[in-house]
Amino acid sequence: MKVRAPNIRPFAPNGHFSLYYRPFFSLSSHEKIDIFISSPGDVSRERKIAQKVIADLNKLPHISSRFTLNALVYEDTVPPGMGENAQLMVDHYMMEAEKADILVCILWSRMGTPVYDPTTGKSYPSGTAYEFSQAYEAYQKCLKAGIPPRPRMLLYRGKKRMPAAVDLVQLSRVNAFFE
Repeated sequence: MKVRAPNIRPFAPNGHFSLYYRPFFSLSSHEKIDIFISSPGDVSRERKIAQKVIADLNKLPHISSRFTLNALVYEDTVPPGMGENAQLMVDHYMMEAEKADILVCILWSRMGTPVYDPTTGKSYPSGTAYEFSQAYEAYQKCLKAGIPPRPRMLLYRGKKRMPAAVDLVQLSRVNAFFE
């Protein structure tokens, strides 16, 4: 009787079995995982915390042996440009959010600056909303095509106390986003 299990397979063509560990992944592979962090300026502290967590995860042997987690934040990647569409600069120099492996979206009291996408003619309440929408559309396309959805999406909303000088228009945009 031949027994087959995911980590047991015939070692020799003559049917003799050898029990050995056969991982489901190649031990020689090293995968880069792009983590796009999308957020307006009021959560810069939280964005830095997310970067630190990613950097700390990269130091763990069981992660670093297989993966390189690459935190993508506009402050580190996108050069300042005058007279250019800021979102197009992010898309060009950093990465389009929908092409990342993971999107981390963090919101609190501000939605951010409105964005116009000249390629589609659509307007968005902010760059963060644009990035989230683009990633969500890509995720839905993957689901419809029956392939693993990408990017994985993590959406966070700050619950800390609102600042005394909260911009009520910005706050209403954040509330509308979550409705």
